[in-house]
Amino acid sequence: MRTHTGVRPYACQHCGKRFKASSVYNHHLLTHGEERAYMCPYCPKTFKTRVQLAGHKNSHTKPFRCTECSRPFASLYAVRAHIQTHKKDNNLKFSCYVCGASYGRAFALKDHLKQHGQDVLAPPEPAREEEVHEDFLLREEETELVIPSPPLPLVAHSSDVDDTD
Repeated sequence: MRTHTGVRPYACQHCGKRFKASSVYNHHLLTHGEERAYMCPYCPKTFKTRVQLAGHKNSHTKPFRCTECSRPFASLYAVRAHIQTHKKDNNLKFSCYVCGASYGRAFALKDHLKQHGQDVLAPPEPAREEEVHEDFLLREEETELVIPSPPLPLVAHSSDVDDTD
């Protein structure tokens, strides 16, 4: 029982990574080989492991669905990020300059822009140099790291304090 001892007796001769179980070690060895025995049934891609193929197949089948709008996604991470867009207090900071659609994350806007075509991936050039500088400053303000200060101690309000001694 090596689970809690931390002993990892199986070392990969290719990368030095160590493993507790021989089955996990043997599976890891497949990642170093050239053989790609697992073929995607939807496209010509091939993979070294069954796990890699399963992850890729999700990009075709999109088994995860949004509970709000039923939109399909390839990963649980993606659907969870999407669900945030349905929240009323969500701050949609990234807007499409072509159609006005707004997104909470930059990568979502980038994916959306691809729907408009390759020629719109780069936003149009501003007319004046001042606009570029203003836009840069605005973006810089939005991305500023804010470190919250520790909470202040509670102080009694003057009307709550009894002045009679």
